[in-house]
Amino acid sequence: MLLRSSNPAKSGKAFTLVEVLLGIIILAVGLLGLASVFPLVVRQQREAQDTVVGVSAARAAESFLTQHQGYFDITAPNDMIGLNTPSGKNGWGALSWAMYKTAWAKRAEDFGHIRWSTLFNENNPDGQTAIYGSNAEIAAGALESAPPIRGAMYFPRYSNNALVPNKGVAIKPYDRLIPMPSANTKPIFVWDVVPMLATPIDISPTSQITTQTTFPLRVTVFVRRIDQGIRLPYDQNTKTTMTLADAISQGKVLPLGSDADGMPSQNGLGAYPEYFYPTVQTAYRRYGAESGPFNVIHFKEAASAKSLAAARQVGQQLVDTEGNIYTVVALPDETGTDIPYSNVLDRAVVIEPGIPTGYLQSTTSKNENKSDVRTSRELELLCTPQVPAYVSTFLVRP
Repeated sequence: MLLRSSNPAKSGKAFTLVEVLLGIIILAVGLLGLASVFPLVVRQQREAQDTVVGVSAARAAESFLTQHQGYFDITAPNDMIGLNTPSGKNGWGALSWAMYKTAWAKRAEDFGHIRWSTLFNENNPDGQTAIYGSNAEIAAGALESAPPIRGAMYFPRYSNNALVPNKGVAIKPYDRLIPMPSANTKPIFVWDVVPMLATPIDISPTSQITTQTTFPLRVTVFVRRIDQGIRLPYDQNTKTTMTLADAISQGKVLPLGSDADGMPSQNGLGAYPEYFYPTVQTAYRRYGAESGPFNVIHFKEAASAKSLAAARQVGQQLVDTEGNIYTVVALPDETGTDIPYSNVLDRAVVIEPGIPTGYLQSTTSKNENKSDVRTSRELELLCTPQVPAYVSTFLVRP
């Protein structure tokens, strides 16, 4: 007699080959989707870490800049050289005096401020008002009777109301590494500073102040991650690969490098990156807002392609000459007759917070969606080629 099993487990149907293949495909698609999320998560974690550590780096830079007392000049007894000297001949005091004279010379067009394009103009008659650039590198090298020091910052020195060559204060890239190199620590960030007058100068007097005087400065600190693609050189003396700190200290590589177009090289080679400062032409209220700040800005056509490329990075920090900091949160995507983005998409960004109305023309109605920058003013926004980890400002009273 033929007996049939009553066990349902033995009598159930198995998966077909098509079902198995379909399950594998679904699983593969899910894994691919999950894998695509990992780079975004890693990037966001790194950005969050950079922000947290960047705050500490900015505080360390501020402490260095405000406590750097200097030393006595052996050629002039009782005369101190440093960033914070009682005489005001060096460091912040000398820099604020040079900036005041520059602001006075440009008072008719800049309304007591100093434009970024003026600050970084190496043909400035006072010399070294901008503490970066080839002139600053040459001056920093001259302090040690050495060739130009790439990436060095230079603070001028004044005596008897005149610029004194080869007597200023230099801060090399190695001095700006965070954390400071040691046997157990490796630098991650490098900081830079850009000075501006804390308040616009009084342009109403009929004559310039002639006695050297110090004025408060507002200093912006940029903290940036060191280039990730640096290849460390070989030390012929020790027959070993140099450490990153030693390579930067000896000028073999830079903490940040830029190519011939001024864009990041990511390998510590080339020149030390310069700043960009495109000029704003028009500001728009985003999403047709009837009131509130102007969150979309449109740069002038004269802005170079490289400055636009730097300024239009999401996460970029833009700084005006009054110390306001704006974050690029997106590229504009609105459409409509009130916002003619079809003509300006490649020169516009969305920022937070919005541009203060003091920079803009008066609008005829609260419903007016755009405003040009005042014809009597230039609104230049400073940025670095790299998106910084952190940007902050602090006051210096020499």
